[in-house]
Amino acid sequence: MTAIFLLFSILGHHIVKKSSEESKREEEAKRLAQEWQELAQAKDQFLLSLQHHLRTPLTPLKMYLERILDGIYGREENPVIREKLVEMKRLTDTLYSLIESLLDIQELRAGKKILNLEDCQIEGLIKSVIEELKPQAEQKRSISNV
Repeated sequence: MTAIFLLFSILGHHIVKKSSEESKREEEAKRLAQEWQELAQAKDQFLLSLQHHLRTPLTPLKMYLERILDGIYGREENPVIREKLVEMKRLTDTLYSLIESLLDIQELRAGKKILNLEDCQIEGLIKSVIEELKPQAEQKRSISNV
């Protein structure tokens, strides 16, 4: 009888100990989940702030380049300068588009926007990326041949 009592005591102690360990693990998991959520919110807030700070100076820059190219401040006759202005405008538009895409992603993640999938022609995108990177590739090729 004493042996059975001892066996049940040991078994009961083991169950209580295991229950206590599981409780500690659950508390730790809840704490980590809360910490993860707080970090995710801080990251989202940082990205929204970054987008705002990037878009603020970029918007007037984009507008000024458009006005210069439209001839509002006078016509630019130098073809090299005009070419560089067009390139600056294209790069500014690309950067602005990237910032807008970041904002769209954040709004999708926050549930403020719904993703609408549609067919697209990727060939144009690929060609534009190739054209954008072509001068850099040619420059690197000429440097490596020296």
